Amino acid sequence: MTTFSTYSQRFMDELLWRGQHFNLLADKELESALYACEPIPTQHDTDEFCLVPADKLYRLPQPLTVAGYTSTVVSVMLGNVFLVFRGRLAQPLAKELSLSFDQQRQVPRPNDMAGLLNVYVETTDDHYEAVAEDDIAPMLAAGKLYDNIYYRSEEVTDGIVIKQRRLIAYESSRFPGFTLLGTEHAAWLNDASQEKLNQINAQHEAQRQAERAAVAAEVNTVADTDKLALLQRSKTTMTPDDAFIAARRQKFLSAQLYRAMLSHCNTVEDYWRDNLMQADPTAEDQARKARDIQSAHLDQLLLRYTAGEAIASLPPYLEKLIASYEQYQLALAHYEQMPNVSPLAIDDELEHYEEAVQVISLCILLQRTDLLQRFVSLLDNAGYAAEDTLYEDLLKKLLPQRHDVDEWYHEVYTPLIQSIYAPDKQQASELLQQYCNEWYPAFEEAAWYDAHSWGDEGSYVGYWAFEAAAIAFLYGIDDSSIEHMVYPKELAAYARAVTPGNGVSPKW
Repeated sequence: MTTFSTYSQRFMDELLWRGQHFNLLADKELESALYACEPIPTQHDTDEFCLVPADKLYRLPQPLTVAGYTSTVVSVMLGNVFLVFRGRLAQPLAKELSLSFDQQRQVPRPNDMAGLLNVYVETTDDHYEAVAEDDIAPMLAAGKLYDNIYYRSEEVTDGIVIKQRRLIAYESSRFPGFTLLGTEHAAWLNDASQEKLNQINAQHEAQRQAERAAVAAEVNTVADTDKLALLQRSKTTMTPDDAFIAARRQKFLSAQLYRAMLSHCNTVEDYWRDNLMQADPTAEDQARKARDIQSAHLDQLLLRYTAGEAIASLPPYLEKLIASYEQYQLALAHYEQMPNVSPLAIDDELEHYEEAVQVISLCILLQRTDLLQRFVSLLDNAGYAAEDTLYEDLLKKLLPQRHDVDEWYHEVYTPLIQSIYAPDKQQASELLQQYCNEWYPAFEEAAWYDAHSWGDEGSYVGYWAFEAAAIAFLYGIDDSSIEHMVYPKELAAYARAVTPGNGVSPKW
């Protein structure tokens, strides 16, 4: 059987640049033999090599000798390989291998160790204790600590790529009692090749921007040409699919996709019930199940609104949605062991924030303050109260003891927030229109972005900036001139009809 011993001389040749490979681990036979060696555990402070920096440590089946010093341990870090010697041997190794001292500290420490490891000093009983962060610099200056690299570099090029390798001997108070000897490697394009790559990237970016603009223009177009053509025909010729087209609120939803997505939403709970019966579900399984069910309820509500169903028929689906968020929060709290964990990370995740304000806005526009209180409590309990302007401005008209906040989590909502505080009626409407124009492109990284382009096999349920309609309703902003597919004008009109004047006097 082939072992590392078979390749020990080849290992030394590659390590000291006498072999045929630029990168030591580019020798696949040697790499396989090395990784077959005995791994050394370093998880505990009592482990012999716990201070040695490494992604993986291996014990070699035989000692290797360099300049009269032996090693039986190899450290692998980010694809770079180092022999590990006992003692401070950087200077004598450098003398034998013609390495220069890194006087100006220009050589990066392997694996960026300067930011990852503690610094230690040896105590009188042959043990080590960590040095406080503030004491490191003065102790280094006084010579009480050490962090020395000796090195030799070489560059080669094939006319396109420049490759550099650096042989280093490294000793440091970050891993006292040991010295590393090994080769680091890097590669980059030469100037001409980099310029060519930049041109290609610029062309790709221009193409990408053009594609994004085309998609945004398609979304921005309010007119549903199929629907308009259909309504011009006699209603007696309508098929069920024709009737669906005549009722839908966005042009991207076909009858076939609607039926497929609705069927999917209705079977999510059955799927989880069947699958969890076959196993012993973990807390993580239960949390995933609850999130999937909650997402299905949200998709179904959006889908039904997009399909043109009567707005008055939607509240029962909103009730189920809020209950599913509560169930998801309980499951997530159990899994994360955090009783007040939020079901949505609205501060960090733009997509989560949008989901939250969509649900809040649906509660507002469908006149369900009771559901609004239940949903918001899940976020407030997690610490999101008094943190975000839009979040508070959506709530302060309907819920007591809300907060005045002058900052917000995500930049895309700036025009919508500004519309609330605009100095005149026209500017408020213009800012509302601007927000609608910018809404869809802002979510390029969202999982649902561009879902309409997937056709009847996709997962499109509608693109809706419900929060824009909720702000227009709550703050008396004139939306009569707003023309954008993502603006749910019918829902805003419904809210005003159910609550005439909405109890808010416009400031203009």
